[in-house]
Amino acid sequence: MLKKTADKGIDGRLYFDTTDGLMEMVLSVKSGGIKPSDVRDLRGVLDREGTAKMAGFLCINPPTKAMRHEAASAGLYDYAGNSYSRIQILTVKDIIEDKKMFDTPTALRSRVDTGQMAIGFDWG
Repeated sequence: MLKKTADKGIDGRLYFDTTDGLMEMVLSVKSGGIKPSDVRDLRGVLDREGTAKMAGFLCINPPTKAMRHEAASAGLYDYAGNSYSRIQILTVKDIIEDKKMFDTPTALRSRVDTGQMAIGFDWG
């Protein structure tokens, strides 16, 4: 039987390589009705997680203008002369149909790639 646990606002983690070592992108996954406060909550998680440099918000429905503004207000992660949005929003359509990915300095890796346990998403 699966047991629901407190995830502290994190539904998954992805990793990318830097000259300072492996860095983390925390993920929040939402279905159904989404709102700007969901992005604000993710920003709080990002600010709280000391090892996370960026956050990804994955949703089924397109984000509102207010959600995109909230994500942009989180600022940028600068690395090797390039800037990356600290909070990035992608829809399922973006990933499946448009083949978009979160923008990071290097290829994203999962916990499986790094020898840790697999990522699981909770679409709640």
